[in-house]
Amino acid sequence: MSAYPKTTVRVAAFVRRHWKGCRRWPRQLLLAWVQWFIDHNRFQGITEGGRVVGVAMYRFVDVEEDVTQHDYRDTGGKLAFVALCTGKTAGIMRHLYHMAMDAGMKACEKICWARDKHCGRGSIYNINTLHRRFNYGQR
Repeated sequence: MSAYPKTTVRVAAFVRRHWKGCRRWPRQLLLAWVQWFIDHNRFQGITEGGRVVGVAMYRFVDVEEDVTQHDYRDTGGKLAFVALCTGKTAGIMRHLYHMAMDAGMKACEKICWARDKHCGRGSIYNINTLHRRFNYGQR
């Protein structure tokens, strides 16, 4: 039996199935990682029919170098680092984006995430550029 809440266990199982970046992590590490984002209100999740269908986890840092720190650094800065955002459909991803914006990400100047297809290097965008892309399909 897990010492973690049922929600954390369900989210961790979804993350393991949908994000290859954590598949080799020990179960306890993944659970602790997910729990940190939930505890610090840096988590958005969507369920349908009682099943997790999308999650976003992020933290706010001051500078790009803070993104590479694996000590769960969150300074409340103006750079939003998306540690994970995955969903079963593009519509779910769009909804997660709006949930994160409403939860405080809109106060950020830039948004960054590590891209698997770029060998883990970060991609950084101006928050307004990303907002236009998500809402209007404009570059």
